[in-house]
Amino acid sequence: SYPELAKAIDEAFSQVSLSDLRNWFSHCCYCASLE
Repeated sequence: SYPELAKAIDEAFSQVSLSDLRNWFSHCCYCASLE
C-alpha cells in the first residue's frame, strides 16, 4: 500500500548520511565540495 511504501522510503532515506552522499558523488566522478 502507499502508506507502507512511503514509510519504507522514509526509513531508507534516514539510513543515508551526508558522508554517504558525498562519497557517492565522488565515486561517480562528480565534484563534491564541502560548501
